[in-house]
Amino acid sequence: MLQLPLSFFLKGVWKKNLTSLKKLGLFKVEDLLFYFPTKYKDFSKIKKISELKIGEEASVKGKIIKAEIKKTLKTKRTIFEIIIDDGTGLIKGVWFGKSYLSKILKPGKEVYLAGKAYFDDFYGFYLLEPIYEFESQVKLHLARIVPFYRETRGITSRFLRYLIKKILPLAKKIEDPLPKEILKRFQLPEKSQAIIWLHQPKSFSEIEKAKKRFDFENLFLFQLFLALKKKNLEKFLAPKIEIDQKFLNQILKSLPFSLTFDQKKALSEILADFRKPYPSNRLLEGDVGSGKTIVALIASAMVIKNGFQVAMLAPTEILASQHFQTAIKFFSDFGFSFGLLASKKCQIFSQKEVASIKKENLKREIKKGNIDLIFGTHALLEEGVSFKKLGLVIIDEQHRFGVEQRKKLTEQEGFVPHFLSMTATPIPRTLALAVYADLDLSIIKKSPKKRKVITKIVAPQSREKVYQFIKEEIKKGSRVFVICPLIEGGKDLESHSVMAEKEKLKKIFGEEILGVLHGKMKPEEKQKIIEAFSQGKIKILISTSVIEVGIDIPEANIMIIEGAERFGLASLYQMRGRIGRSGKLGFCFLFCEKITPSVRKRLKAISEAKDGFELAQKDLEIRGPGEVLGKRQHGVPDRVMEVLKNPEILKLSKEAVDFILKRDPSLENYPSLKKAISGLEETLHLE
Repeated sequence: MLQLPLSFFLKGVWKKNLTSLKKLGLFKVEDLLFYFPTKYKDFSKIKKISELKIGEEASVKGKIIKAEIKKTLKTKRTIFEIIIDDGTGLIKGVWFGKSYLSKILKPGKEVYLAGKAYFDDFYGFYLLEPIYEFESQVKLHLARIVPFYRETRGITSRFLRYLIKKILPLAKKIEDPLPKEILKRFQLPEKSQAIIWLHQPKSFSEIEKAKKRFDFENLFLFQLFLALKKKNLEKFLAPKIEIDQKFLNQILKSLPFSLTFDQKKALSEILADFRKPYPSNRLLEGDVGSGKTIVALIASAMVIKNGFQVAMLAPTEILASQHFQTAIKFFSDFGFSFGLLASKKCQIFSQKEVASIKKENLKREIKKGNIDLIFGTHALLEEGVSFKKLGLVIIDEQHRFGVEQRKKLTEQEGFVPHFLSMTATPIPRTLALAVYADLDLSIIKKSPKKRKVITKIVAPQSREKVYQFIKEEIKKGSRVFVICPLIEGGKDLESHSVMAEKEKLKKIFGEEILGVLHGKMKPEEKQKIIEAFSQGKIKILISTSVIEVGIDIPEANIMIIEGAERFGLASLYQMRGRIGRSGKLGFCFLFCEKITPSVRKRLKAISEAKDGFELAQKDLEIRGPGEVLGKRQHGVPDRVMEVLKNPEILKLSKEAVDFILKRDPSLENYPSLKKAISGLEETLHLE
């Protein structure tokens, strides 16, 4: 019955609405049952006309004493109006362009009207475009809490209420994935009851209970899916990594700095993972410049010492190349061999020398096991690269890989490598634990170096002063990032595009010191521009947020962010982290088109937050999880993203997942729940 087409319930003239229903994604009964209202209005209390106040939304009931079609004096637009009398006073109902109502709303009939009360000299006291319903009808559109739905041409909330009423009894056939004990333990209504409450609520309390139930279900299924994914990892064998304490101490002593407490703690957690018989799956989270890379490289050294290879993947070739150089800088005395595999540039470091190498030759060396640590982009695992003995995969900046992908890499060895993901996007701990429930979490909160960057919000009228300041600083050897939200502007965003910004700054600073960088450029073009900027041939680099990840130019200590109000706080924080790296005072100017109180409050949080995690928490409070995680976050459904802002549901969901897994880790006694998780697996793409 739930798969019945809606045409089954639409007869005669109503069938013309089928096309419009399909535009709303409504094809069958089940679709409509889950098409929930966007808002509700309380028209349950009938007021006397004499008690109505101007500007108030209310319901009245009376007899139609007059009905007529008119035309406006200026535009000659058709108006249909009625006058009703409830014994305490008179009021008009006014509708524009709906003369067909004259065949429905006739003098002498008792009618309910609901809407907002207005008064003017032309119409007098009236309700504009009110909802109507007759005394003889079942209370569907009035005299109750009335649901309103997302509409389209030809499909009104009135029509949807009529159609939903016909199919609502079929809600009882909906399978509930939540076990009875979960419903009872957390005082949640059954799924069918929650559907009925959302479409035909008797109180706002019923609406809240129903919403809570669906919020809980969405997050519970998502977290249970991740928890099972994590548990499934325990079925696979991991490379056996012994921790040589003497060798570890040797590495730590060779570094030109001491690890911070947070770095030591994160390293300890990663090394403890290696002792487990199954593959680890850990997220290392830390601010820009907090030292995640050095922690990952020390862990890599332990893996290499045990005779295994390590692959480190970065989102850009620039970052992969920087990691390659960092490894050479700090680990060149330990006899390790490193490889860089990029689309246009392949290099090898062996016996203290760096040499270029053909891609096919590098692949051959990797396959033989002659390269200990291989750096590259995502393509490293997609271009037919095979490893002799891969023990650890490190992914920089949240590129997620599933168990099956990692298993495929080393199927011939019979084990799955350990997995370490790194991110510089600060995520509040509660949010990270919810979204990355399949990963263990390590956090490096404090950065080794305390940078001093002055951040200022700049209104359009103050930009000229900033440009003059930059001219003086460039003379002193400073370099400048200018960040734009777009590569090329649209109709209303032209001033915020990289190409338009270049044209504007050319007139102010001259073209010879300007450079442009964006994601659509070829890797070799990007590298050429970055090298020119690093060497000082380019003084001002105009870029998109592509610089957010991995560009390290110590001489760059000034940044302008155009259209700063368009970026999430986490992105702004990461971009700002690209300056002030040399110890010299940095300046970050946030250029805004319009500084509203809410924009000022949000941007002010950047200069006030002690670290990226505190800032991410503020962003979560101000704008929600979509801005903290990124709206296109892989694997996080929109419906779950909305729930993540509710700490109470987060807590209950985690408790429910633990409860179920303790009772039945395989879900054999919960077929409906198992089926729901299986369906979720098909729609989520965490890989």
